[in-house]
Formats: sequence, structure tokens, C-alpha cells
Amino acid sequence: MEDKLKEIITFYGVTKQLKHFHSEVFELIDAILLEEDTGIINKKHITEEIADVMVMLKQFVLYYDIKDETVLRGFLGRMLFSGEDVFKKVNVLSG
Repeated sequence: MEDKLKEIITFYGVTKQLKHFHSEVFELIDAILLEEDTGIINKKHITEEIADVMVMLKQFVLYYDIKDETVLRGFLGRMLFSGEDVFKKVNVLSG
């Protein structure tokens, strides 16, 4: 999978993928805000949006050859993931 992600960001370019990442983050924010506004929890939708954001983030980690997991832990920590959660698959985290 990592090779495929590198191939995708190389093919489309950093700028286009950064714009796509931006879009994915806003889709996640919209999903969370919808839950807050309606009180209706749609775990499947939010899980899918988190997965999209994480895939996009992984592309940049691979592209820039970031080995320091502190960066990833910081980003995921701001999304309320902690400890070994950062290494788990999304479907495991969402219950």
C-alpha cells in the first residue's frame, strides 16, 4: 500500500494532493459538525472521513520520508487519539 500511496502523490503532484487533503479535512469537519448540530451520531460516516484524512496524511509522510512518529502522534493526538491508538486501523478505533 505504501508504494501505491507514493505513486499517487508522485503522479498527481504535491499541490494537487494537498488540495485534496484540504478537502478531506473539511469533509471530516462537516461530518463532525453535522453530528453536533443534529445530535445524530453517524459513526460509519465519521469513520470513513477519518480514514480519508489518514490516507492523505500517510501520503505526505511517505513522500517527505518522515520517520519521526512524533509528528504523527501530535496530529493524531489533536484528534484525541493517544498511545498505541495511532498504529491501529480505523475500523478498530471506531468500535
